[in-house]
Amino acid sequence: MAKAPFTNIHIHVFNTECAPDNFLRIITSNFVRKHPKTFKSIIDKRFTRGIIRRLAKWGADKKGKDRGSVNKYISFLEVGTTNRQLDIYRDALAVAQKYDPQCRLIGLSLNMDHMDDKGRPPKNFNTQLKELKQIKKYYPDQFFPFVCVDPRAHAGQLMVNWMKKFFENGMRSPETGMVRPYFAGIKMYPALGFFPFDPRLDEMYAYAEREGIPIMSHCTRVGSQYIGPSIESLIPREVDMIHPEDSTSPEFIKAKSEIHARIERYYSQNPSWIKNNDYGDNDLACDLFGHPQNYIPVMLKYPKLKICLAHMGGDDQIELMNPEKETDNEIIKLDGYNWASLVKELMLTFPNLYTDISYTLAKLDEKKVRDEIQDWLRSADQEGKALNQRILFGTDFYMTEREARESELYQKAQNQLSQWMTVMSRDNCERYLFELPEA
Repeated sequence: MAKAPFTNIHIHVFNTECAPDNFLRIITSNFVRKHPKTFKSIIDKRFTRGIIRRLAKWGADKKGKDRGSVNKYISFLEVGTTNRQLDIYRDALAVAQKYDPQCRLIGLSLNMDHMDDKGRPPKNFNTQLKELKQIKKYYPDQFFPFVCVDPRAHAGQLMVNWMKKFFENGMRSPETGMVRPYFAGIKMYPALGFFPFDPRLDEMYAYAEREGIPIMSHCTRVGSQYIGPSIESLIPREVDMIHPEDSTSPEFIKAKSEIHARIERYYSQNPSWIKNNDYGDNDLACDLFGHPQNYIPVMLKYPKLKICLAHMGGDDQIELMNPEKETDNEIIKLDGYNWASLVKELMLTFPNLYTDISYTLAKLDEKKVRDEIQDWLRSADQEGKALNQRILFGTDFYMTEREARESELYQKAQNQLSQWMTVMSRDNCERYLFELPEA
């Protein structure tokens, strides 16, 4: 059997045109949150973009500790303000091809049409997807995009009908002769304002399980989020959810009870955490959407579904993976869980649950993070199967430009996780993308 191509399972190619005008409210700065359109309009100006490109070129030779925070954000902005998604993809491809000329990159789209109730992105999500299809036509054997779903855009069987054209239509590669669908998987970003157990997603999960389509879901306490003014309407105290066939199972009863109790604690003990506001100050409330526990009802109902909870729960959570630090952390105490610990625990129980090392790998130089990741890779599930068979290599380009250059991230992984790189970047990605999981 031929060795699977080197694969980066987690990159992004959308640019600032795909984001609403208030997008910069994701930055935890009161000043920026009060004037997000002003900042975004400045960034989007051709003159500003020219300055950003010149500054980025000036600092291009700086690496590692020689790069200051300003240089890192300039690099991030340079990519994000690029005119074409195709150009962003080519930047990522140039780095990956140094490891394997036949490499594959998984481009995760992001539907930001419902991120803000007060405005849609200049480039709507359908246009973003059309551009991804064009990249696929240029690079049929190397670009494998995922389509982002949101129950506010499509629901139930209508979502499935909408999705089918992405997975049941495709193109033949002129080089290999293989026919591939335009899209290779499904992307979810619950922090934008929905729960992954939302009943409106039920038919989508059934379709994905039946067809062996993988799902990638953002799973950290930080990142993009819903920035609209109506957060309370999105988080009812008794939220409805998908029920497994056996809704009396202890696993489901425990998860449902704890999810509802967590929401109630957020409302009653820290009322400011879930409160309608005009500044997108929804950081802590949006944690409720992306919580790893929210996937338990889904995995119980669809045990063959391939789900990847990205980022290992977050490098900040990995740094707190010991009982003493967890009990001292206000958010973890109110939440009830360290997300990294919970993702790892869920992988012990659910055999088709994956995670990836994207973004988190930027902290591999830190001993605590490195040791915890290596321990994770050495662990085995309740059937004795190694968890490293379900950990995927990814970088989260270009979000990680704020931490390190793409080439540096590849090198960190090679240096610190060398014995697992082949299985993470080739074997596991191949299985996750294309194989039907065992029952």
